[in-house]
Amino acid sequence: MIRMNKLAAAMGAALTLGYGASVLAIPSPGAVADAYLALSNFTILSGNGFLGKSGVPLDIFDPITNPTGKIILDSVVTNADVLASLNGVTNSTSTAVGLGVPFSLLKTAGGPGFIANTTLPSGTINPGSYAGSSTSSFGNALDPSVQPGSICGPGNMGDCVPVHNQVNLSSFNSVGSALSHQNLITDFTFTALATQNFELSFDAEGFLRAALGQAGTNANASYSWTATVRAVGSSTDILKWTPNGFVPANSPGITNNGFLVGVEGTCVAAGTCKKFADGFSMSNNVGLLTNGDVSIINAKKAFEAELVLAAGKYTFTISHNTEAKAAIAAIPEPGTLALLGLGLLGVGASRRRTPA
Repeated sequence: MIRMNKLAAAMGAALTLGYGASVLAIPSPGAVADAYLALSNFTILSGNGFLGKSGVPLDIFDPITNPTGKIILDSVVTNADVLASLNGVTNSTSTAVGLGVPFSLLKTAGGPGFIANTTLPSGTINPGSYAGSSTSSFGNALDPSVQPGSICGPGNMGDCVPVHNQVNLSSFNSVGSALSHQNLITDFTFTALATQNFELSFDAEGFLRAALGQAGTNANASYSWTATVRAVGSSTDILKWTPNGFVPANSPGITNNGFLVGVEGTCVAAGTCKKFADGFSMSNNVGLLTNGDVSIINAKKAFEAELVLAAGKYTFTISHNTEAKAAIAAIPEPGTLALLGLGLLGVGASRRRTPA
């Protein structure tokens, strides 16, 4: 009985090493990585000190329509790029646009299969090998009125920013690598003529998945989102917010209300920060180095923070990044594995016959 149990265990180990991963959705030696992070109802408005959008636009100076405005908008520039690479063949593109200018970037490498903003839920796989990357923006974050948005829906307020990266390696018994990533950075530079309260508010949803059909492969998916505020000419962050899914209580007279000092930044020499909503961690990743299937699914949740700034010149920087990558190394044929097993058995038998 002991010998039979050992034999069964050895066979199970051999199947796992070879092509026994067929119980998974990912065929051996397939690999998939998927990273999606979409923001909707994204606005930068005048703060009201409470949870929920104020609905009040910033008091932006205009010599004709608002000559008494307290904020001079110096520039708003968004730089975005996407890259998709399969086995060293790379496609990429980039753009730079001003405030409220819509754009959509998409690049793929390899065969068909990538559909922007459509994730691969656990248990499903598209055919073929490919890499895909997309990023887009629709709307104006400084305008609290409802904006049209094909991705975020007809009721979206402000800006709609979905980004997505996905790679798939599914050719049977193949080797190769795939990579896709995107970067989106918006710089909002302005001069405050008097103390101002700013409200940063949005909804977000995210999806990460890494799945492998066999050991000897790897897959990783990640996303990150960060908002920073600096005085122009300074190298010190007044605020650096990387949402972590946690909201400590706000207390009167506390400078860093709801923000974890050293983790999400501080509000130095600026007045008061307050965080009202922080739905989930927006700096996350999943990865695998052996067969398996893991995912993180975050349904749409709210995020909101306010920051009081004294008179001066500042830059808000919004950084939005996702990446997916996978690789398959050389894997022995089943026949090679069988011969290797017989060889190991032979070595064991010869050792037993060798006198001590």
